Amino acid sequence: MKILIVKTSSLGDIIQSFSAVALIKKHDPEAEIDWVAEKPFCELLESHPSIHRVIPIEARKWKKGVLKNRRSIGEAFSNLRKESYDLLYDLQGNIKSGLITFFAKAKKKVGYTFSSAPEWPASLFLSKRHPVDLHAPIAQQYLSLIQRDLNLPNNPVEWGIQLHISSEEEKWINRELREVSKPCFMICMGSQWENKKLSLPCWREFLEKLEGKFSPYFFFVWGSEKEKVEAETLQAAFPERSRVLPRMRLPVWQRFMERMDHILTVDSGALHLAATTSTPTFSIFGPSQAEVYGPLGKQHQTFQGSCPYGVSFDKRCPKLRTCKTGACLKGVTGACLMDQLR
Repeated sequence: MKILIVKTSSLGDIIQSFSAVALIKKHDPEAEIDWVAEKPFCELLESHPSIHRVIPIEARKWKKGVLKNRRSIGEAFSNLRKESYDLLYDLQGNIKSGLITFFAKAKKKVGYTFSSAPEWPASLFLSKRHPVDLHAPIAQQYLSLIQRDLNLPNNPVEWGIQLHISSEEEKWINRELREVSKPCFMICMGSQWENKKLSLPCWREFLEKLEGKFSPYFFFVWGSEKEKVEAETLQAAFPERSRVLPRMRLPVWQRFMERMDHILTVDSGALHLAATTSTPTFSIFGPSQAEVYGPLGKQHQTFQGSCPYGVSFDKRCPKLRTCKTGACLKGVTGACLMDQLR
């Protein structure tokens, strides 16, 4: 069976959709799965051992002008229509994915009902619609849509994977870990949203308490130049038992995570990448709900910050982008986090 998955972004959402791939392959090991995604995420998908072909799009650029990007648009839809599929799953559920679904050639096109799709017009282009529980964890929502469509039981799915990397990249990881004492903790402080981040004093206090209890070796990772400076600032506080890693390809980062004893992170793509490994995580949530966006499994612990202004929400805080204080996390202390760490 040839299957096309439409899940174009973002990084965390794409990674959480990997559970759907695991479910499909468990149901039909011979299934050939293609995937449509924004170009920056294609390298990650191409390294997935169960994905046959990745079809890149650049819809974020297309918003800047159809005429200006007509060649890119034409190539994307030409690539899309090269194959005919038995089944298409639209896991994105917005207008952009709806248009992709409309142009794709598939005998059956499956997605969300009008009431459960993030943007209801996406459901216009489907031949089969299923409801999902919008209060369930995101990964479970993706799973339930496919479970309903294939008439499968609503059971948890083991979806750990090992992304492909080169032998030279594997050797580099081994060199980085050579002569490093255990336990190894990876620290992922960065996020696209400032209000999802902890303050540097909080991180330092937290890491000092971890050092006093576990004597770990810290590996700091970063995604932007600002985050790199922050990582270097923290690393300087633990000069004998820490280092700042260089920027890595996502598959390499995942394989490095696999070698850690614990990963400490805020709500970000790093958390969801870590959840594809067997490494335990401790993640910090503030303007989004850990019950919805946290990874599944007993090895994953979460901390939920509280809003001092009384704002309540089911999934994400409506003031995520506009809150000037980010007080749900910026007021958190390292001692508070240490108390929550089991």
